[in-house]
Amino acid sequence: MLEMRHLKPDLQAHLPTSQSLLFVQKIFADINKEIKVVANTEKKVEKAGYGYSKRM
Repeated sequence: MLEMRHLKPDLQAHLPTSQSLLFVQKIFADINKEIKVVANTEKKVEKAGYGYSKRM
């Protein structure tokens, strides 16, 4: 009974670690997507602004 109590936290420590790593990877993937979207939007705004200032 005592040995089971000793082993259980070890198993619990390993499982959430792999799950949290996956979670962190998903977060970074989402952040990368957001950065790309923002960068593309900024490029479009710059092009639109450049075209507008050229006409002035």
